[in-house]
Amino acid sequence: MKKNKFTLYIISALLLGSLGYVLAKPDSDSDSDSDSDSDSDSDSINPTSEKNATPSKKIESVQQNNQGDFTTEYRNNIYKNAVGWMKSAMNINDDTGLSREQKNSELVDLLKKNQDDPIATREIIVSLSNLNPIEAIDEILPFLNNTDENIQNAAIGALNNAMMLTESELAQKRQMPENDIEREKIAPAIRELLQNKTLSPNTKDVVLSSYASTNPSIEDTRYMLQSLLKSDSISNNAAGYLASTILNGKEMANTIRSLDSKNHEYKSAVLSELSTNIVANPIILEVLDPASKKQLHDFIIKNPPTCRSQSFSNQNDEWKMALNSLEL
Repeated sequence: MKKNKFTLYIISALLLGSLGYVLAKPDSDSDSDSDSDSDSDSDSINPTSEKNATPSKKIESVQQNNQGDFTTEYRNNIYKNAVGWMKSAMNINDDTGLSREQKNSELVDLLKKNQDDPIATREIIVSLSNLNPIEAIDEILPFLNNTDENIQNAAIGALNNAMMLTESELAQKRQMPENDIEREKIAPAIRELLQNKTLSPNTKDVVLSSYASTNPSIEDTRYMLQSLLKSDSISNNAAGYLASTILNGKEMANTIRSLDSKNHEYKSAVLSELSTNIVANPIILEVLDPASKKQLHDFIIKNPPTCRSQSFSNQNDEWKMALNSLEL
């Protein structure tokens, strides 16, 4: 399963937006702060109650903190200000005695107890996404239709990661039939989501960033290519998707033929993604037959970057290196 640069965009975007509590548990000197909390109330938080008003504000404050590094002190502050569900999630993720499957199960239970809290819902789903949540697909799918776009985006990211092979599958070098049955539920749900006319442009772009993973069939690929190539404008994720399909040899001739008629900005965005991916990982060209390589080479060579771009020098270097890789 190929991992081109753009397919990882959603994962990075979601993790950058999360609290970071899945990364590390605070040092033991903060444990004493949590001991006084009541275990009986720690898993379920009512966001509308006066009791939880102050912690909720503290969470939002922590989320808005723009420090780039999660220092020990910063993580300790997160833990100290955390409401019950967050501490529970941190403890689950940091428990080395739990298997991946057990962590998924406990996080799903925590999600069910806190699904009326949008902050908790989003962050628990993000936490699940880090655990390759193949066992939690049925619980995640309904959140695709949530009215909170941040929760929708978190669910898309989690489903994207559920498409990846588990450690057990990697060890055995094969996909498990029982896991494939679960994965087959994802593509129809994503197709249905795309039919929602109220879907925000941001969420559509998030869908696109993981679409090659969640909807890999040739039918879904053709649908998305036709949809993208109808437009005269293009987002970074759309350019990445087009580049990825070309480099995977999917519908290359038709896609390049359509790109030839596009405006300069449209073609430049796709060409930049093509060059970047080829330079970063030349081995991806091995899936292409000689005729496809020549077609790609001819498309790139007749569309060099122009000095109108602010990053002309870097793009020009990548353009030349991409051509060199295709000529080997």
